[in-house]
Amino acid sequence: MNVIKEIDELLFKALTLVSEDKYQDVQEVVESVLNNNNYINKLNSHHWQYIADIYLSMGKLDLALNAYYKTDNLAGIAFTLILQGSLDEASKVLSNASESPAKCWCDFLIDLFSNSKIKHWPAFFVIRHFIEFTVYELLLTNNFKYVDLFTSKLNKLMEINLDSEKLIGSAYFHYGDHEQAIKILMNVIKRNPYDGEVYFVLGQIYLAKNLPYAAIPMFNNALLLLPNYYPAKMLLEKANLEINK
Repeated sequence: MNVIKEIDELLFKALTLVSEDKYQDVQEVVESVLNNNNYINKLNSHHWQYIADIYLSMGKLDLALNAYYKTDNLAGIAFTLILQGSLDEASKVLSNASESPAKCWCDFLIDLFSNSKIKHWPAFFVIRHFIEFTVYELLLTNNFKYVDLFTSKLNKLMEINLDSEKLIGSAYFHYGDHEQAIKILMNVIKRNPYDGEVYFVLGQIYLAKNLPYAAIPMFNNALLLLPNYYPAKMLLEKANLEINK
């Protein structure tokens, strides 16, 4: 088999394992690439990008940063530096970066986390793309001070994108803080009871807490609003099976 193809397949496997939260297996796959003499000299910038993204998803910021430096992704380097609290260094990196949604988001984060007047408010789709992952990363790395700064600007962020609070709640869910996620998402429902995504996430949370009776009405509400959403149908069936055991 072609060496590049082997590397591609291994890194794709690692990314799949990340989505399944199997981080020990992820680490083993990535190390199998980095410790293989046949692979290491064949790694290109795209491979290092995947490796950096994988490490970032695991909260391994130093390893992610080292991998990002092997790519041309200045916004990725800056984002990781921001998560580490190196705001001045991140700003210097961004001064050489081309304009992009990722750069816009990093500029906003630097303003926000340095307690400066915010000059770079992100647009609707920038918030949609980045806020959930950013809050998740901050929680994963125990940077609760920065999470509080997000909360302090939530009203303004919601003026730009009404889903901001929902996405933050989802970040808490993926982090594993179910009680805080429920608190945030219930608040979203009070404001907008017609968001099927919120009910779906709440159903997932209650199912994870082994509360199928609480999960079922949430999945039913989700399906009323998202009638063809297969994951909700599948998890509703799972919740019903839990009750009928």
